[in-house]
Amino acid sequence: MAKVVIDFNKGFWPVIAYYEKAVTRGMRKALLVLMAELKALTPEDTKEMLASYRMEGIKKVWNNIVGTISNDAWHAIFVEYGVGGLTYNYHKPKGSVVYRWQGNRTFARAMDNKRNEILQIIANEIW
Repeated sequence: MAKVVIDFNKGFWPVIAYYEKAVTRGMRKALLVLMAELKALTPEDTKEMLASYRMEGIKKVWNNIVGTISNDAWHAIFVEYGVGGLTYNYHKPKGSVVYRWQGNRTFARAMDNKRNEILQIIANEIW
């Protein structure tokens, strides 16, 4: 499961109330960008993972605005983190190795690749 978390300092409660709707709008747009990147990086060995992505929604949790994308395929955790330190080949499309490691790190790589774009989308909604 991937989470995009925007953490506001407690000293900014009035700012949070003022910008909460804008940040939520930006988060919704950012999750669409992240979802596209996840699908682009997901191996296609069975295609089950591609069909299993879900946008869980956006909610305020304490002083955070949290957007969640999950993948409920039974093997998603093994693809993300690997199994027992073994190195695997990940294919996209099937037969073409695109990533070789001890886990595909789909969520982690998607966040690394799109971090700046996500922050820019949210900032654009605020300003």
